[in-house]
Amino acid sequence: MATELVERFFWSSRLLIITLILSLIFPFSPQRATAETKPIYTTVMLGVYTPSTKPKVMQGVLDVMHDEFSLKETFQLVARDKIKEALLHLPLSDTGHGGENFDQAIDVAKNHYANFAFAPAIDSLEKALAAYRSQESAGLFHLVDAYQLLGNIYLGMGNKKKAEKAFREAIRLAPTYEPSAEKFSPSTLRFYSDVQAKAKQDFAKAVPFEVHVQPSSASVYVNGVLQANSSNLLYPEGEHFVSVYKDGYKNYSQKIVVKGKKVVTTVNLERVGTALRTEDGIMASATENPASIQLRALEVAKSIGAQKLILVKVDTIGWKHKIETQLIDINQKVMQATKNVEVGDIENDVRSAANVVAVFLAQAADKEVKKGKAGDVIVIGSKKKKSLAKSPVLWGILGAVLVGAGVGVALMGGGGGSPTGPTGTTVDVTGAAPNSP
Repeated sequence: MATELVERFFWSSRLLIITLILSLIFPFSPQRATAETKPIYTTVMLGVYTPSTKPKVMQGVLDVMHDEFSLKETFQLVARDKIKEALLHLPLSDTGHGGENFDQAIDVAKNHYANFAFAPAIDSLEKALAAYRSQESAGLFHLVDAYQLLGNIYLGMGNKKKAEKAFREAIRLAPTYEPSAEKFSPSTLRFYSDVQAKAKQDFAKAVPFEVHVQPSSASVYVNGVLQANSSNLLYPEGEHFVSVYKDGYKNYSQKIVVKGKKVVTTVNLERVGTALRTEDGIMASATENPASIQLRALEVAKSIGAQKLILVKVDTIGWKHKIETQLIDINQKVMQATKNVEVGDIENDVRSAANVVAVFLAQAADKEVKKGKAGDVIVIGSKKKKSLAKSPVLWGILGAVLVGAGVGVALMGGGGGSPTGPTGTTVDVTGAAPNSP
């Protein structure tokens, strides 16, 4: 009996060793069982304008860069009109003011609402609304959108009374501004329409409201809604908020109380020495610290909720152009990679240069983000460390041990009889199942 057990142990050990060798030659990893999905990063691309930058050249480069980066699965570029809107929150100059970015509360509320966290969503919105309305001059805030979202959340909770109150205020602030069918459900739109019908009777006596601005090309927002013609408006009585913006001028914002009489507001924007932003990027002086430029760009990207930031700078070097790019991780505030390309014929060769940059930064985006000393911005070059749980060798060894151990137990515990298990089921471990007669 002892000899038989030793012999079985000997053979099971040999099987274990053979299985181990095979598993190392042909390792199995759970990663191979399913296709590996690469992360996709919400990305903001901004131009960095210096006194020597030629605007037309920069805009042409940015157009092509957007095209090339849009072809890379790694990056999901934020729409340029959304970036333009976000840039409005940046000060136009060191003496200008953009106001607090209350719109971030809307994004926070949307995230909570998407996760069915209704109470935090309402708390975020109501705090932002109260803080904004308490100030005489607080910059641009999409006030109507905030009240529409607040009403929608209350409606989702089944609180129709508070939903109606929020919708009524949205209608008072913008009587002709309709909620988007893309953002709200048909039932919400029907409820809003019913509230609107009732509110029109209460707000029938609208007061003429005019905003005259110099320069006339400035953008005028009333309660966060852009006005195509600010000299012919009608608003119900109560508080209203006017914001005026123009590149190269100091921002203007003011709370105005409408009460019975026609309201006429004249705004003469103050020109400032050097604009700090454009429609598609930020302005930088020749002596500005690069870290300062990055921080201002990060402010824009964070307000949109992006994960990555790409800065593009174009310099003229003799008859050539140098395109400098930086990839920055927004959460870590760390530069992940830089890529510079010199172009001889900017009109004909910019697409090739943009493709080189896009390929390089797409590869760099997946690399591990590391920080140096506090405040340091460093270039990252090391890849992410692989977890032991994802190691093919580890899974190969574990597989060998489990298979070998199973075979050993079967051989040692079989009792020398037929290959019939305890339940009487016959198991064939040596070949394919026989064909049915």
